Amino acid sequence: MINEPRVEDRSEQPYVSIRTRANFTEWGGVNALIGEVQDWLAARELAPAGPPLYRYHLIGNLTDRFDVEVGFPVAAPVAGDERVITGALPAGRYLVLEHRGHPDSIGGSHAALVDWAEAHGVALTGSPDRLRWGLMFESYVTDPAEVPEPGQWVTELVYQVA
Repeated sequence: MINEPRVEDRSEQPYVSIRTRANFTEWGGVNALIGEVQDWLAARELAPAGPPLYRYHLIGNLTDRFDVEVGFPVAAPVAGDERVITGALPAGRYLVLEHRGHPDSIGGSHAALVDWAEAHGVALTGSPDRLRWGLMFESYVTDPAEVPEPGQWVTELVYQVA
């Protein structure tokens, strides 16, 4: 299900992540990084400041690899290491859409959001071919341990406004 997009002003948000490249056939390894980042945070007695996020730098497919970071927001900047990197989602304006439903159908929500932005004159940071993004991420609002049915999950799609 697709809801109406909204433009939001957001504050800077520090985060920690692991950056990787993978295509859809390798996506299980991408998803496994959530647990690795959670373990890294726990070893440092740090708690996530929100749900997991996937920051996309390059969109792939079954054969071409995505360039993606898998991580969590944190309350304040922290030092990374050789595996876990740190960064910050900058303060600014963002176009946001809540995707409700199975993650397999999320591509349609992304396309609808970008189409809406184009139709409403909202310029996004990224390439016109929709493959490379200045700043675009998904935030996984629903905890699968609490809501096991993927058709009921909520994922927030967030694109930085240029």
